[in-house]
Amino acid sequence: MARRSYYGTKRRTSSRRIVLYIALVAVLALAGKKIYDEYMTRAPEIVVPDDPEVTSENTTQDPVYHTPEPEYVAESEPEAQVEMAAEDDQQGVTQQPVTQPASMPYAPKFDAALKKFADGKVAKDQGKVLESRSLLSAAVAEGLPWEKEVEARSLLNDLAKLWLFSKNFYENDPLCVRYRVQSGDYLATIGKKFKIPFQFIMTLNNISRPENLRADENLKVINGPFHAVVDRSKFMLTIYLGDTICYTWQISTGREGRSTPTGKWMVTKGKKLENPEWTDPDTGVKYLPDDPENPLGERWIGIHGIEGDALGRTGFGIHGTIEPEKIGQPASRGCIRMRNQDVEIVYDMLYGGESTVTIKD
Repeated sequence: MARRSYYGTKRRTSSRRIVLYIALVAVLALAGKKIYDEYMTRAPEIVVPDDPEVTSENTTQDPVYHTPEPEYVAESEPEAQVEMAAEDDQQGVTQQPVTQPASMPYAPKFDAALKKFADGKVAKDQGKVLESRSLLSAAVAEGLPWEKEVEARSLLNDLAKLWLFSKNFYENDPLCVRYRVQSGDYLATIGKKFKIPFQFIMTLNNISRPENLRADENLKVINGPFHAVVDRSKFMLTIYLGDTICYTWQISTGREGRSTPTGKWMVTKGKKLENPEWTDPDTGVKYLPDDPENPLGERWIGIHGIEGDALGRTGFGIHGTIEPEKIGQPASRGCIRMRNQDVEIVYDMLYGGESTVTIKD
């Protein structure tokens, strides 16, 4: 007789039902484990608000903090800043230099000069000739990237056509003054007083003949003397008044083996010659004045050394050329060559016994 229990008559469980039961339990267990694993390993969803300033960098769960180190800016970077400043200049806005934090006192090499360069351009655009002249001269003196230096010198050349190579007179200009011709004055005596060649006074005041000078006439004259600086590596000759750049020309210097000596030179009194006669010391060939084959061209400015490697040296000079295509390269026997039209201007500016020529690398 079958045994009874609380649930009724106890039935026998077949082996087939046991197997099915075990299989069902196994399936449920596997499904449960899969759901659990998927839920627990899923990354939490990050909801980014609709804010244009919020980026994926702001939502990083584990940010990395870097300790800043001093940044050494390449020379090309300040140039890019000046290009931005140039665009702002057109709108009357001057680009301000980027300042370093107090803990990082490093300043880019060209910052101060580039600021003066940018301000000088603005002043020029505003017609402030003397202010622009001062700022651009200072920028070149302090050192600019090459491209900016070339531009600054070009701007200074443009300014010189206004304040120097003309009858224009700017009030409070310490470099140019008015002179009232006195009875008994000659152009040569006025030039001696101001240490500039009388030819330059004639050019400034459109005087065609020295005898045309009249008493009580007002002349524009320069507080000289002019002096020159020759940069051998850049093939440039620059005329200065004090620290102010007047004008820059391209030149040739001595070729290899006959380089132009560095140091300080003086323009030799009585050794400035128009249409010079010259005998080639290497070949013995003599060239007469106005000879189109004369390598010296139309002007010779003799110089003698007074300091540095130049000390005690003679026989050198600044002169024209019959090979203008070689300007801008080492091509001479040690002298300084200029285009004929350029050396004629320099000839009228440098004063014998007073004007110096500094030659440097």
